[in-house]
Amino acid sequence: MLRMFLVIIPLAFISGWLYYHPGILMIEVNPYVINTSLWVGFLALILFYIVIRLLLWLIWLPKTFSSRHRLNRFKKIVTKLDYQLSSIASGRLRSLQWKLDSKQSPLEVICVMLTRCAQKTFDHQLLSQAIVSHPRDELTLRWIAALYFMHQNQHSRALDELKSAMVIDSTHLWLNDSLAEVYAKLKEWDTLYEHLQSSKKYMTRSVYDDYIDHATFHTLAGLVNEPEHFNKVYRQLTREQVSDERYQDLLCQMYLASQNNQAAKKMIERKLYYSFDQEYVKIYMSIPTIKDDELLKQLKYWHGKYPKEAIISKEMNRVAHRLQQFDLAVQSAEQMIQFDPSLEHLTQALLTFRAHAPEKTKAVLEKMSKTIDSIS
Repeated sequence: MLRMFLVIIPLAFISGWLYYHPGILMIEVNPYVINTSLWVGFLALILFYIVIRLLLWLIWLPKTFSSRHRLNRFKKIVTKLDYQLSSIASGRLRSLQWKLDSKQSPLEVICVMLTRCAQKTFDHQLLSQAIVSHPRDELTLRWIAALYFMHQNQHSRALDELKSAMVIDSTHLWLNDSLAEVYAKLKEWDTLYEHLQSSKKYMTRSVYDDYIDHATFHTLAGLVNEPEHFNKVYRQLTREQVSDERYQDLLCQMYLASQNNQAAKKMIERKLYYSFDQEYVKIYMSIPTIKDDELLKQLKYWHGKYPKEAIISKEMNRVAHRLQQFDLAVQSAEQMIQFDPSLEHLTQALLTFRAHAPEKTKAVLEKMSKTIDSIS
C-alpha cells in the first residue's frame, strides 16, 4: 500500500501540472512530423508501460497456474506423508498404503517402504520396484533399505545396499555415516579405519569422533606382528592417543614381537620413570637380552622410587638368588612379605629363609598358617 501511494501521488502531481502547462512535444520521423503536447506524450508513456506489464503477465500466467498446481499437489503429498508417518509411529499400519503403483510420487514411495519396514515385510522385490519407478531416487531408496537391515541386525545386507548406493555418490554424508556404523557393527576394523581416513571430509564430525579411536586401536592391535604397517598407522596418532596407555601397550607388544628388545627396554624404563605398572615390570623381566647385573641395578632403582611395591622385591629376590647375593635375597624377601603377605610371596620367602636365614622361618610358617586358615 505504501509503495502504491509513493507511485500514484507523484504521477498525479505531474499529470495535473502538465494539464495546466501542456507545453509542446514534436516527434519527427522522416518524412512525418507529429506535433502534440507534453500531456499527451506523458499519457502515451503510461499507456505503453501498462501494455508491456499486461503482456508480461499473460506470458507468465500459465507458469503461475502450473506452479500453483504443483504446490497444491505437494501440499497433499506432505499431508499424506505426515499421516503415514504418524500412523507408523503409533502402530496403525492396517489403514496405510503398503503397495506400490506407477502414479505415486517419490515421497509416497518412501512412505510405502517405511510402512513395509514397520510391518517387517520389506524385501528386495519392493526395493527393485521402487528403483524402477523412480531411478533418480535410487540412492535414497537404497539408504532407507540399509537402515531397515541395520535395525534388523542384518548388517551384511545393509553393507551391500550401502556399497551399491556409494557407486552413485561416494561423497554423500548419510551414506558415509551409515557405512561407518555398519563396519563397526561387523567389527571390520581395518576397513573402518580406511573408510574414516578416506571419507573424513564427507562425514559428520560426531560420527568420525565416535569411531576413529576404536578403529585405530583395533587396527594397530592386528598389526602388532607387522612393524612396517604398524608404524605407518602409529605415526598418524594424535598426541593424546600417543600418551594413552593402551597405545603404549600396543607399541611395546610390537617391539617385543619384532624382537626389538632394546626399544622395548627403553620404552618400559621411560614409562616406569613417570608411573608404576607391574605389568611393565613383568614384561621387562621377560626380555631375554637384559643381563642379571643390569636387571638388579634397575630393580634397585625402582625399589628406591616405589619402595612399597611387592613385585619389585619379588623379582629382586629371584635375581639376587641367581647372582648368589644372599643377603640381598633375604632383605628383599622380608620387604616382599611386609607389603604383600600373600601365600605365593610367603612360600617364596620361606624358601629363601630356610636356605639363608633359618631363624626367620618360624615367623613365616605362622603367617602361612594364618593365611591358609583365613582362606579355608
